[in-house]
Amino acid sequence: MYPRNEVLDHPAGPHLLQYALDGCPVDCGDDWTLEQLEAAIQNGAHSSANIPEAAAACKKEALERVKEGLCRLVTWDDIKSNFPKNLKISPLAAVPHKSRIYRMILDLSFQLLVNGKQLDSVNNSSDKSLAKQESMYELGNVIPRIIWTMALSKDTSTPFMFTKVDLKDGYWRMAVNEIDAWNFAYVLPGAGPNDPVQLVIPDALQMGWSESPPFFCAATETARDIIDDKIRNNVILPEQPLEHIMMDINWSAVNKLHPPLTTETDKRDFLQLIEVYIDDFIGVIQSTNESHLRQFSRRILDGITKVFPPPELSGSKMDHPVSEKKLIEDGIWDTRKEILGWLFDGMARTIELPPTKCASLLLELKAVRRLPKLDVKRFQKLHGRLQFTTIAIPCGKPILGQLNWYMSSASKNKGRSLVVTDALQSILRDWSALIRLVGRRPTHVTELIEHPPSYQGFVDASKWGVGGVWFSGTHNIIPIVWFYEWPQDIRDQFCSSSNKSGTLTISDLELTGILLQWLVLEHIVDPTTLRDASVSIWCDNLPAVAWMYKFRTSTSLIAARILRALAVRLHTNRAALLSVEHISGIYNNMADVASRKHSIDNTRFLTDFSTFFPPPQDQFWTLFLLSNKITSKVSSELLKKQSTLESWRRLPTKEYVFGKLGPTSSPSTFQPMTKNSVLCHNQKKLMCWSVSPNMCDPEAFHDANNMFVRKQSKYRCGPSQRASNWTENRVRWLTRKENTIRKSANLLRATDETTHPQTSS
Repeated sequence: MYPRNEVLDHPAGPHLLQYALDGCPVDCGDDWTLEQLEAAIQNGAHSSANIPEAAAACKKEALERVKEGLCRLVTWDDIKSNFPKNLKISPLAAVPHKSRIYRMILDLSFQLLVNGKQLDSVNNSSDKSLAKQESMYELGNVIPRIIWTMALSKDTSTPFMFTKVDLKDGYWRMAVNEIDAWNFAYVLPGAGPNDPVQLVIPDALQMGWSESPPFFCAATETARDIIDDKIRNNVILPEQPLEHIMMDINWSAVNKLHPPLTTETDKRDFLQLIEVYIDDFIGVIQSTNESHLRQFSRRILDGITKVFPPPELSGSKMDHPVSEKKLIEDGIWDTRKEILGWLFDGMARTIELPPTKCASLLLELKAVRRLPKLDVKRFQKLHGRLQFTTIAIPCGKPILGQLNWYMSSASKNKGRSLVVTDALQSILRDWSALIRLVGRRPTHVTELIEHPPSYQGFVDASKWGVGGVWFSGTHNIIPIVWFYEWPQDIRDQFCSSSNKSGTLTISDLELTGILLQWLVLEHIVDPTTLRDASVSIWCDNLPAVAWMYKFRTSTSLIAARILRALAVRLHTNRAALLSVEHISGIYNNMADVASRKHSIDNTRFLTDFSTFFPPPQDQFWTLFLLSNKITSKVSSELLKKQSTLESWRRLPTKEYVFGKLGPTSSPSTFQPMTKNSVLCHNQKKLMCWSVSPNMCDPEAFHDANNMFVRKQSKYRCGPSQRASNWTENRVRWLTRKENTIRKSANLLRATDETTHPQTSS
């Protein structure tokens, strides 16, 4: 790496220049003794690197790096009597890789055992203040930012096109000085029993060192800022090497999707997005104009080479920084491309898990379910893979929330196994069903963000029952009121003051009310209007609102099951994110009346409700009665009789009832209605009226009366706007770090207060 030209004017330019001239600064803690070094040599390489094929591949790669001037090879016998004071020797691991037989990774987290005492690893001893940790702030925003860019585009006719430009041997392009390099030594594998021990001393950042990513991201994020600046200022660049590969586009296929633009329309504004994930530069553009695509390609290539010059300028023996092989595989502009493990379709505007990843996950889930005990490390790895899938699965987080119970217990029992209970098997079966479901239908990006509410409603629950009302949003609907009286067995399990795990609390009932509120909406509107639509629901219970906002809970197993059921229904209807807001109980009058003890006679209830909340002249309230099959299914979840995920996907669509009072509002004029008549009324704007002040005080919606403060979320509110340059993310990074530490502490504390999943040695 050697920054040049406009890169030197970037706020990070002086730091990058220092890294290029003096090497990335390194401090890996106390020096090792001769006894510790000999123990590390005796320990040797990781077992994966001692396989003959792997050892040969590692040795070949090491010798190639020596030829390139990136490594030094020394014999232990030559230096052991006077070894460098900061020499540390870590085991080398060999990991199979898709682009080569094996990839070498230095296990710098390895803790050597000497005389019964564990030595601090290189990673644990490293001074993290030397690297700019804030350079990694945007890594988690890359996929969400692409999703939101596609979802919010107002141009629905022009497809999105993607490219991915990969840096070749990225870490090897970031040097460390000759003295600091001794911290990253390893034994060259493949030596015979009588051969001298040779040590490899790499003069560059190593994959496996905890500080390599922030140092490297400082360079790639700077390159991204340079590219973005050229895009914003519409800088016209001359021809760049390798641009012909990116422009090797299948134009006949593209033109079928979108005809070529005319001279007048090609001057319009169009979306362009440049992101970087460590060493992958990702370009997104909503244009099929050849000139637009060519200039975008040139800006990407130019920005990269301003930070990582090609060998003809740097004098390095390494190849061009842009991998030509991977550019042919992933860099050609296309409307469909795999990006960071997700398959994006720029025409259909969908995101999906590639079939190979679906198949791999299904095999692992099946294997884990059959085990009597599960190794904690294997479970943590599986949890990480499933967490990755929730990025683009609307109903993934609630099911993952159930696994968090086991995950928090596993984190406290490192080195132990987890008993695969019937409950855990059931959760894993749900995940298998979910992966198959997602494999059959890609997720449209509009399902993953919030929109202005199509419908608006209020809901409340009490020990007696639950009820709510629905009004129009951006779509018309005749005002609906509904209620349901809890069965006696649910009341018997209700305990308003208990904090014990599994106890039915008012918050669980309120969350169940939100589920029922959604199920009512499903039955009273045309299903096509729910597709890609958001709805707003107001609830006066803070825990229920918080659970809905996060779409997960670590404090209530019952709530986790309710969230799971609601998420499946949202996914089945292809609805967008559900917005649940807090409303003070003193303002939630309509839902409160419907949920408190009252006459269950339909005519009497409608008469009383219309008296409390008079509709406009010549209008009426419509009563909706949930079917017994629906209420029984919901009650079963509250009573811990968990249903399968598939059964929640296929709910009965009949056996519901609508009713209204006639013009005289007398009990004798109660009239049952069909769904067709309700849908017909919904199309008539005069039949759809808004909430009046006598029904809900407008002050209810003032921020001062809202006790739940929505935090900025890249999944709920979109990723935060990028700073003008990545160096401005220092405060953001520290804030995120503090929040992560606090959340981890809260999760562990919540687990302490509840029953842990069974573990064994």
